[in-house]
Amino acid sequence: MTDAVLDSSPRCFRRGSQAASLTDRRLFKDSITDRGMSKDEDIRVFMLQAAPTEWDLSERVAGAVDLPLTDDALAEIKTIAEAFRDATISSVLCGTDEASQAAADLLGQTTGAKVRPIEDLCEADLGLWQGMRRRDLIEKFPTASRQWLDNPCSVTAPEGEGLREAADRIISAVCRGLERHRAVGQSLAVVLRPVAYGLVRCWLEGRDVSELWSVISYGPEHEWRTIPREVVRNGREGIKAAI
Repeated sequence: MTDAVLDSSPRCFRRGSQAASLTDRRLFKDSITDRGMSKDEDIRVFMLQAAPTEWDLSERVAGAVDLPLTDDALAEIKTIAEAFRDATISSVLCGTDEASQAAADLLGQTTGAKVRPIEDLCEADLGLWQGMRRRDLIEKFPTASRQWLDNPCSVTAPEGEGLREAADRIISAVCRGLERHRAVGQSLAVVLRPVAYGLVRCWLEGRDVSELWSVISYGPEHEWRTIPREVVRNGREGIKAAI
């Protein structure tokens, strides 16, 4: 059993002490200068994980518990946000939890974008597992944790939310936000907690949710995406195909 089991944090969000690398800064600059190259039917979206919290770092199952970001995370996200000072981001969509709103506020303050907290963008609710250290959960529920590692959709935490249900809620909310985005020549930002972020990336890449832990652990913690409006319009069908 690996430490990835029931990991609701992205590699414990190891961004490192150097908040925005030179490569990251070049990516940001390129994305800003190239935004006009997308077709009118495409939407430029910046995606950012809101993490870590102290629970993420201490390997507790965080789920939907409302927790603040660590000071280091706030400082690093602020540095990332500074790279967007000249970006034309019209809105920042985020969950209503403290961590997501804090990260979104930093982007909003730098770019002048409007921050739009949306309850349906909150993290997956992991019920009675929330607050448990992952190693304790593995010891107490070895079968469930093994299933969770192999196929996270096959297990639902007691009094929690199934990941298929969470994916439908979160991705539907993202689609609604993208559908409403009509600002010509402007981008959109989406700030999510780790599992929510991973579910959205699974959908966008057409990957099965059984790959969720790989997407979270080895995927980028922030990235630009160009999303065709056709994908948004067909979002419900895309959700079913992905999960």
